[in-house]
Amino acid sequence: MIFPDGTRVRVEVADTDRARGRGLMFRDAVPENEGMLFVFDTPDRYGFWMKNVRAPLDIVWLDDQYRVVWIVQNAAPCDREPCPTYVPETAALFVVELTGGFARRHGVAVGDALAVSLPR
Repeated sequence: MIFPDGTRVRVEVADTDRARGRGLMFRDAVPENEGMLFVFDTPDRYGFWMKNVRAPLDIVWLDDQYRVVWIVQNAAPCDREPCPTYVPETAALFVVELTGGFARRHGVAVGDALAVSLPR
């Protein structure tokens, strides 16, 4: 995945219910050049929460053309229920989770287009 400032991020692909459900849970940190790309079958307003996530994350929703449609920056780990759920205002087909502060540090904004190569 390549961001508009040229930063490359290697992403794990979560394209099954099980992988999407686990996400980045139980990891102590996410390196600056790594993340997770959640792939869905149809566009929708997919909600994300931070249960069992140990480090703040940026959550970036993308449309079918890999354009940013919504961003939550520095979503805090959730240590007690109910955990807040972050839901975009617009439908998305993909969501990428990155280390907290990534969007600010790399100038990621709604409307930006990312370059993504999915494995076949």
